[in-house]
Amino acid sequence: MSDTFTVAVSLLIALQLPDTTICPGESVSYGVSGFNIYLWTPATGLSCDTCATVVIQPTATTTYSLLAQNGAGCMLTDTFTVAVSLLIAPQLPDTTICPGESLTYGVSGFNTYAWTPATGLSCDTCATVVIQPTATTTYSLLLQNEAGCTLSDTFTVAVQVLADVQLTDSAICPGESVTYALPGFGSYMWTPSTGLNCITCATVIARPNTTMTYSLLVQDSVGCAQRDTFTVVVLPLPARTELIQFLPGGTVTLGGINYTQPDTVMLTLPATVGCDTVVTYVLQFQTTATITCPNNVIVSIPAGDTLAIVDYTLPTAVTDCPGGGLTFTLLNSIPGGNLFALGVTEICYRVNDACGNTDICCFDVVVTAQLPPCDVKVNGCLRYELLSIKLDSLGNRRYSIRVVNNCAEALQYAAFEVPSGVTAVAPAQGAVFTAVSGRSYDVQNPNFSPFYSVWFKARPGTLLQAGAADVFEYKLPQQSAPLYLHVTAKLVNNQSYPAILNTFDCPVQPYPNLQPDPGPGLQASNFPLLFPNPTDGIVFANLSAWVGQTVELRITNAQGQGLHTRTLVADDFPQVVDSVDGLPGGLYFLEIHPVGGQRLVQRLVIQR
Repeated sequence: MSDTFTVAVSLLIALQLPDTTICPGESVSYGVSGFNIYLWTPATGLSCDTCATVVIQPTATTTYSLLAQNGAGCMLTDTFTVAVSLLIAPQLPDTTICPGESLTYGVSGFNTYAWTPATGLSCDTCATVVIQPTATTTYSLLLQNEAGCTLSDTFTVAVQVLADVQLTDSAICPGESVTYALPGFGSYMWTPSTGLNCITCATVIARPNTTMTYSLLVQDSVGCAQRDTFTVVVLPLPARTELIQFLPGGTVTLGGINYTQPDTVMLTLPATVGCDTVVTYVLQFQTTATITCPNNVIVSIPAGDTLAIVDYTLPTAVTDCPGGGLTFTLLNSIPGGNLFALGVTEICYRVNDACGNTDICCFDVVVTAQLPPCDVKVNGCLRYELLSIKLDSLGNRRYSIRVVNNCAEALQYAAFEVPSGVTAVAPAQGAVFTAVSGRSYDVQNPNFSPFYSVWFKARPGTLLQAGAADVFEYKLPQQSAPLYLHVTAKLVNNQSYPAILNTFDCPVQPYPNLQPDPGPGLQASNFPLLFPNPTDGIVFANLSAWVGQTVELRITNAQGQGLHTRTLVADDFPQVVDSVDGLPGGLYFLEIHPVGGQRLVQRLVIQR
């Protein structure tokens, strides 16, 4: 007997469940269909261990197995791994920094980085960043690894707010102090320590002896530091010097102390505002020393002679200094009894006393040649001599007339006729005419009595009498050339002595008022110190003794009042003294003072 039967082979499809990687906290779903029985192992992290579809959420990487059986009882197995990607939280700390500081944060092991906000970051996609915010900022970091898993963290970088440190400069008087206070910091360091009562305190007192610049370094509780500098200026005490003069035997009281002798006393006077004042009192006896020179000495020598032995009376002096002690010094002049050259030689003396007083006087020794006058007229005890007629650079005529008064009575005035309607060019109306002798006269130009003339009236103290003589000079315009001159002199007894002087025998000569041409081989040393002297305008100074040196020229009047000062460099040729053109006629003095050298004083006569 035969039979047939069929053996059916159940068809199974391989499971082939894939390995999977998930992020922590995530899950993955696996499903297998077509089987009757399912057994998933282990059960850890499974939503069901006998279901066709399961949700797997392990907390760590796990290898799972699946046993599946169909209706024929055929079974298949498969294993697969669900890997949980390992993430380490960065836990970036909050930090406090000082203004201007920075810090570095670094996180490794991730594929991408996103730092926000970008403010103050050196990079916003780097694993390591340098953070330097200007104000407190909260940052976030988003991380992603190669599995696509992400982590995030937030942290705050606080920028410490520092109290302002701006110490102001101060000014104090010597011995005073100034206080600086700066609370609120953890530590202090004041430098240098000079003049400070504390170098680590929040409050210090500064009392320096001289101006000082200080530095302060402070730190707060976080360790942030600030520095500032400031200056404490120590002002100088105001100072002045006062001269107190008192009579010998008197008393001066200063600071409660009596002084009866010359002394120097220094006192500090308290101030209501500002610094105290230091006053130096110089105590001196109120005394004077006065020197008196003799009158000018005029000596005439025969024509052709150039030297004369001249003696003169020495000056006298008085002082009210208790110690007396008068001493006389001849200033760069010739002692009496020596030879004097033709011309004017100035003699100056200085007197000093024991109290330090000083005074100077000068007089002239005038040596003249006895030149014959052009015309001479004598009327009683009055003698008139026409000495010369000279032309200036403009053609004006200068008449020089000597009046000799042999009378006992002094001269009241002398008058010299000028053509009708003509005014003399010089001297000017109202001027003071000073003769070579030093005697002075008030000028009327023109004068109408006793005739139309230039009138010279003796000033108080001017005594022309008993054989004394003066040379009077006046200048007429070039169109005026009278053939004779009507002259007269009136004495203090009102007696007049008129005369007529003829001019036709008097040659008209040029007046040397222009600079001489040195010419070959002719140096300034060939000329006198001042020339022409007398002058009617331009005068030259021979400064060849100080060639190349700085020389100060100072013109004073007969009373010693300074009128003009000029500084120049001395040359080898005569140099113009350009400050005399505007001066009226009269007697002046020119001081020549080389810098660092001895002062010379020369007499200068200006005739207008």
